[in-house]
Amino acid sequence: MGLRWGAGVSVSLGFALALVACGDDHPPAADGDNGEGGILPGTGTTRPDGGDASADGAAGRVAKQVVVGKHHACALTTAGAVYCWGDNAKDQLATADIDDRAEPGLVDVPVASALTAGSDHTCALAGTDVWCWGDNAVGQLGNGTKSATPVPVKSHANVASVTAGDQTTCVVTTTGAAYCWGHNSLGQVGDGSQVDRPSPTAVTGLGANIASISPGGDHTCAVTTAGGVSCWGDNTNGALGNGTQTSSLTYVVSELETDVAALASGIAFSCARMTDGSAQCWGYGGKGALGGGVADTFEDPQPVPALAAITSLAAGTTHVCAVASAKVSCWGDNTYGQIGNGTTDGNVLSPSAVAVTDPASVAAGGFTCAVTKAGAVMCWGSDNDYGELGDGTLTPRATPAPVVSFP
Repeated sequence: MGLRWGAGVSVSLGFALALVACGDDHPPAADGDNGEGGILPGTGTTRPDGGDASADGAAGRVAKQVVVGKHHACALTTAGAVYCWGDNAKDQLATADIDDRAEPGLVDVPVASALTAGSDHTCALAGTDVWCWGDNAVGQLGNGTKSATPVPVKSHANVASVTAGDQTTCVVTTTGAAYCWGHNSLGQVGDGSQVDRPSPTAVTGLGANIASISPGGDHTCAVTTAGGVSCWGDNTNGALGNGTQTSSLTYVVSELETDVAALASGIAFSCARMTDGSAQCWGYGGKGALGGGVADTFEDPQPVPALAAITSLAAGTTHVCAVASAKVSCWGDNTYGQIGNGTTDGNVLSPSAVAVTDPASVAAGGFTCAVTKAGAVMCWGSDNDYGELGDGTLTPRATPAPVVSFP
């Protein structure tokens, strides 16, 4: 199984992630090129409150959440507006063109309360409706079409939360039921089949006792209301966390049966934030993503040492970041500086401190971002060929850099 991008999700906000580090779908734009496929500044449109995006009102343009895909990112403001930047070859930015953007641009979507990003698609929760945009090659938008603008997902019930993996999207309804759609070649949807699903499909057997859900690359895990974890899909690397390498098209109970607060899933591994503020990870650890000081794969949950009081946890392709004891720490694959320690030296096998002042939450995918308590967004860990770090340049960054202010 080839490694793809990472599912970044800051689990403290109840969303997930994205993953693929292999071939690019279109060549990166040249610096300063404003033509087809070039980098353009963010384009202003109508704000959710009806005002002009460029009008005064900075307080309403403070970030409360950021989500990260393979080569794009989006932020949600305290006013419920959504801004995206980076790679746009598959309509990830929901614009009328496919030009990449190195600065945030406003997305024409209803006032939102939460975001989630897959590899090349993004979804927003507005009220109890889910709106998705971007790549739809395997039905990950849930509406059976490919659209350059946000379109309502055909949800069968009121939605409480939405989380995206690589090419799979899942929701938990207001009654605690789980539905998934999109890529299903290895059973990621959990309906007992291996057929891609372009519409929301019930996860077989789970019932109405789901608190949150976290799709990754080729597997999906959920937290029950009792605090236990159930997983389904590919288990080649132990990503289901049940002590085996036997894959399953329907859910199996992991070895974490209680005290789980939230999950974050990467390409072939998952991590849990426990109710006591600690973390445990399992699955593929060949690049150190399990955080235990070794580059090994484990079929059962392993504690992440040296971290306490974790309030936010995010899994990328093969790296993980957390806000622990009010500081950001990252570990795992550091090929592009995802760990944020100023280097691009191989793998970091244990949590490493990142210089982010007053962090509120983290998000990871193909790179890493954080939101500060003041509402600023910082990103790092990419060659930045598509402007995905959002700082207005195409300069690689191995340490946190501020995203340009929302227009």
